[in-house]
Amino acid sequence: MKTRSSTFIGLLFFTFSFAQQMYVVNGGNGLKIVDLTTYEVTDLFSVSVSTVGLLTDIAFSPDGTLYGVTTQKKIVEVDFDTESFNVIADLPLDDIYTGLVCSADNILYTSKSLSGTLYLYDLDTGTATTTEGNFSSAGDFTFYKGNLVFPGPDGLFIHSYDGAQIQTVGCSPNLTWTFVNDFTNCDTGIIYGIDQLSNLIRFDLETEDSETLANLFLGAGQVYGGAIPNEYMASQCPTETLNSVSCSLSTNDPNPYGISAGPNPAKDQLYITVQKPYDTFSHAIYTNQGQLVREGAVSSEFIDLSQLSQGLYFLTVRNSQGSSVFQQKIIRQ
Repeated sequence: MKTRSSTFIGLLFFTFSFAQQMYVVNGGNGLKIVDLTTYEVTDLFSVSVSTVGLLTDIAFSPDGTLYGVTTQKKIVEVDFDTESFNVIADLPLDDIYTGLVCSADNILYTSKSLSGTLYLYDLDTGTATTTEGNFSSAGDFTFYKGNLVFPGPDGLFIHSYDGAQIQTVGCSPNLTWTFVNDFTNCDTGIIYGIDQLSNLIRFDLETEDSETLANLFLGAGQVYGGAIPNEYMASQCPTETLNSVSCSLSTNDPNPYGISAGPNPAKDQLYITVQKPYDTFSHAIYTNQGQLVREGAVSSEFIDLSQLSQGLYFLTVRNSQGSSVFQQKIIRQ
């Protein structure tokens, strides 16, 4: 097992002894600490990982080592004393890996943002395995009551994985990029998220409630990922079955590009129109349980719905940065 640096031992002691704290990384590879009581942000240092891309998320292992995943498909180990990093693994090439968390048995979990593959890297043996399924995520992974918990690719749905199946267990008001568990014990634990606008959100998966606590943009910038040193402990809890929920969409979502979709209700064909095409866009269609059933680029061609069953679906449109810019309920006749 790796030896923690003296600098980080002091930071970790401060974290557990004096305040609830979350470590975050922003779009400039800047590491910061967010006090979860006062919501104040403290600067640590910037990690010079430009040679291997941007850090999209971070995670602590049980021995206190900080790891990150980058846009160039690398897993890196961050050294707090030298403010540097070492590449420890190369990930399979494909779309971007957006989330990272470590379990109590030293397994790093990450996934690709769209392709749905869960990637497990064993820190002790240096070996990797994959699990196929609907693991696509816009952001982070964490553990809750023995389940792996993560936001869906558009941030609307919160999913759980108990080792056998994935189900929707919560709803998010916006595209969520950071997802952590401030672990207390196996019966309690607060899930925090940070969305694309750097809003800090508290999620309660038992009551299906969420609360926006603060906006962190002025202190932290646009937050890409986060971690709490003790969140790995929730992976040791007995696996409990979480309540399955359905999500609904707000009708007040901003629409800066003048996007519309129709006809609605639709039979076999759905068209997406962009009045202000200042960017490139992609679309995704989900069931009300968060299952991805269609995705692709937005173009002048229609979206073929002929293979979908009749019922209610959710359409989301993302811009080139992955931000959700349009959402709508779609009825398939």
